[in-house]
Amino acid sequence: MAGVIACLALYGVATSSPRRFPNEKTYRHSLLEEVDALNTAAAVLGENYKKPKQRKNLQPSLLTLLELNDKGMIEPFVLISKPDAGIAQDLRQISNRSIATSCVSTSASGSSNLTSAAR
Repeated sequence: MAGVIACLALYGVATSSPRRFPNEKTYRHSLLEEVDALNTAAAVLGENYKKPKQRKNLQPSLLTLLELNDKGMIEPFVLISKPDAGIAQDLRQISNRSIATSCVSTSASGSSNLTSAAR
């Protein structure tokens, strides 16, 4: 039980840490912040519940957190699990970078992949 309490306490501290984006005028919840908090919580929880027999008694949500962490899937989970406005902003930036990278590469005809795909 102490591990669960420590896990939840660390998550609370991590998500209320000072702003990481000094250029923004107001605080916003970010993908980086949420992933760091969940990774920290999962690490503490994992240290306290290493054996499958110990994990058997965990709350389902905490067990899911450990399983996501074990599979390296915390960041994708945060992105698809009903992100708030701040995380959605990060998702848009990631998407825009991916599209921009696709536009830079060109096909043999000299047109961009994006243009070719639109035809």
